[in-house]
Amino acid sequence: MSIRSLAILIAIVLVEFNAAHAQTTFQFGGLPALNVNKKLQKNWSLNTKIESRQLFQRGVLSGDIDRTYEYVLTDFSFIAAKRLA
Repeated sequence: MSIRSLAILIAIVLVEFNAAHAQTTFQFGGLPALNVNKKLQKNWSLNTKIESRQLFQRGVLSGDIDRTYEYVLTDFSFIAAKRLA
C-alpha cells in the first residue's frame, strides 16, 4: 500500500468517525419556494424565485425538543439571461 493510499484511508476514517459523533442537535423545518420563468423578447428570459424558511422543531438528541414555530428568512432571486446562439 502506498503512502498516498494510506493517507486517503486515514482521512476517510477520520471524517466518518467525526461525522458519526459530531452532531447532537437537530432542526426540522420547511423551505417552500415559488419559481416563475418567463421568456421575453429578443432571446431574453427572466427567472424569479421567492423562498421562505420556517423552523418547526429544534432540540438535542435524547433531550428536550422545542416545538415552537419560528419564521427564519425569505430569499428573493431575480436572474435575467440572454441566449446568444
